[in-house]
Amino acid sequence: MPSLPGSDSADRPAGPPRDSVLLERLATGDLQALAELVARYSASLYALAFAIVPDPAEAQEIVDNAFSEVRWEARQFHPTQYPVGRWLADAIREAAVARRRAGR
Repeated sequence: MPSLPGSDSADRPAGPPRDSVLLERLATGDLQALAELVARYSASLYALAFAIVPDPAEAQEIVDNAFSEVRWEARQFHPTQYPVGRWLADAIREAAVARRRAGR
């Protein structure tokens, strides 16, 4: 019996990997996975950081530092308990608020 179009996973176009898959790859040292997370989230995370610390260079530094931490913390993260995007946004918010408070 012939299979229906789309019934076999080989027939389906591959979409972008889920965030959890990217973190699993990153935990094994796959830096391409980090690049994909950066491409996926950097603009929105920069906007969040800039809304709290309205200095372009500081906002970018906060985002860069957050992604550096993600690289090392990927093994401890459990995406089934916490969405990756929220985890990143919370890290940015926390760092930006700390930076803003330190500047006062």
